[in-house]
Amino acid sequence: MFRNVFNIIKTNIYTIFIVILAFTLMRTYGSINSEYIKDNGVITLFSFYKVVFNTHFVLLFILPSYIVINYQLTNFYIEYKVLLRYQGSKFLWWKELILSQLKLSLLFAVAINLIFVVSVLINGVTQVLNPFFIFVLIIIFSIETLGFLIISVSSLLVLFIISNKFFTNIIIYTFIVVPVLVKGFIYKEIYSFSDYMFLVNIVELEMFFIKGCSVFFWFLLILVLLLMINLKQIKRKDILWRS
Repeated sequence: MFRNVFNIIKTNIYTIFIVILAFTLMRTYGSINSEYIKDNGVITLFSFYKVVFNTHFVLLFILPSYIVINYQLTNFYIEYKVLLRYQGSKFLWWKELILSQLKLSLLFAVAINLIFVVSVLINGVTQVLNPFFIFVLIIIFSIETLGFLIISVSSLLVLFIISNKFFTNIIIYTFIVVPVLVKGFIYKEIYSFSDYMFLVNIVELEMFFIKGCSVFFWFLLILVLLLMINLKQIKRKDILWRS
């Protein structure tokens, strides 16, 4: 089933990937000597990662792109002709949709980390390429995958509740953006979902393993809870959306 929906959305995915890659390279290329890209005058893995995936870029490009593609994927699964195939088993329909969302999350995480690696190579930031780089990239990839999947599963839950696809996306995006907008009005440092997803909360590389693993397990717990709530909702939901 995912192959069928991928054939529909692949053009948009390729376009988004190319646009994000081009924009990322334009933002980072030639800026290596700028002080904002350095920690104490030295370019580190995290300082470069945070430049590539700064908060504004994530909120204005990456997450909206994912929400739009996830919307198209969900839209495919709630088409009447698709729902009729699963009329006898709501759970099978839900499972197929969640698996497709997982594959989409993995695909997006691979794409944006590929963009990061390409940015490292093109900008010649070879000092960050060491054995630790692979370890860090694996954890970053895992957290981003869980983050994307949390967005997808949350969107499905909201859709179950309000039965409106457009406002579902608005609610999810608002939930992500609001903590970022209120930062300037609160003296205490707060981090948004996107901050944790792209590890803005980690300042020192030495704390990466502890904080990175902490974020991973919290995301995993949140995902499990959302799946349980989703499963409870699907048991009493008419997937033909008659009620």
